[in-house]
Amino acid sequence: MSLGVLKTLGHLVILTCALAVTAGCSETTKPGNELTQLLSSESIDLKSARREMARTMADTIPFDFDFSLQDIAGEPIRKSDFAGKLLIVDIWGTWCPPCRDEIPHFIALYQRYRPDGLEIVGLNQENGSPEAQAQKVREFQKKLGINYRCAIITEKVRSQVPKFDGFPTTLFFDRKGNLRLHLVGYHEARDLQAAVENLLHEK
Repeated sequence: MSLGVLKTLGHLVILTCALAVTAGCSETTKPGNELTQLLSSESIDLKSARREMARTMADTIPFDFDFSLQDIAGEPIRKSDFAGKLLIVDIWGTWCPPCRDEIPHFIALYQRYRPDGLEIVGLNQENGSPEAQAQKVREFQKKLGINYRCAIITEKVRSQVPKFDGFPTTLFFDRKGNLRLHLVGYHEARDLQAAVENLLHEK
C-alpha cells in the first residue's frame, strides 16, 4: 500500500474519531437526562430489593442532622419544614458525574411518591461566591427538570455527617425525623425506591 494511501486512511481515522468524540459531548446527547422508569410496587425485583435494603437500614448508625438555609430561590428552607414527611437529603454537586447520574432517579421518585408524603431536598457543594453557586444550581435545575428544592450546603451542615466520605451522600429520614439510612456513592433506582417503599410502609 502506497504512502499516500496510508496517509489518506490515517486522516480518515482521525476525522472519524474526532466526529465520534464530538457527538458524545454534544448538547443533544443527554443519556443522564432520561426519566428513570421505576418498578411496580408489586414487582418481584422491588420486593427483593426491599429485603436487601431493610438489612442495610438495620445496620445504619443514626446521627443528629439538621439544617436551616436559604434555597436557590432565596426562600428559607429548614429540616423542620418537613415534619411528618419522609425526607431524602441528597448532598451532591453539579460537577460530580455519579451525582448527576442519580438525579433522574430522584425526579422519578418525587413524581411518584410525593402524594404519599415523600419530600426531597438537594444540598449542593459548589465553587464560587454564594450567588454564583446558586445560579449554577438554578441553571442545572432548569436543564434537568429537577422538581424538588435545592440549597447550597455549608460546612457547618456538612460536618454533621460523621466521617463525610464523598459525593453523593444521601440521607433518608422517617416521618419522625430520625435518620434511617445513610448511603454514599451512586445507587441504582431500585435501591433508592426500595428504601422509600420500606419507610412509607412503616406504621
